Amino acid sequence: MFVELEGALETLCQVAGRVRQDQLGTAAWRNHAAMSPESEMLAVLADIGRDALDEGRLAYAVRRFKGHPALNRARTPADRASVAAVIALEINLRPLSVQYDQILDEFGLIGDAMGYALLLVAHGVEAAGYTGDRLIDVLRKAWPEIRPSTTSIRPNSLPRR
Repeated sequence: MFVELEGALETLCQVAGRVRQDQLGTAAWRNHAAMSPESEMLAVLADIGRDALDEGRLAYAVRRFKGHPALNRARTPADRASVAAVIALEINLRPLSVQYDQILDEFGLIGDAMGYALLLVAHGVEAAGYTGDRLIDVLRKAWPEIRPSTTSIRPNSLPRR
């Protein structure tokens, strides 16, 4: 068994050496690696510091990525990375230390689409180390600065040309 493994590694090293010297082969290998859903998900996970997922969660993320409807409209690598980022964030969210409906109620956002944004901010605040009552305190201070003003310009209030 050891002899076969040694032979396989030696062959792999030879192939890697040949491909490295071949500019066209190297470019083709990079393009192939860049296009694999696994590498795209791993790149995004590494960017957010969450690349130490177990195999099952990574496989789940890759399946979600491959089946995401927005992937059909993705035209560039940046578009594909945006889809991967949505999935990476979703699979890395853990339950909050405060019930989500308590947070929404505290800010009067039950049934409001802005509640989604508030919960995402809450996850970020918890990731920074603020939990429980401290989470609510930080959200009270941050949310007024983050939430769009109710007096902001609306599409129908713009002057006509």
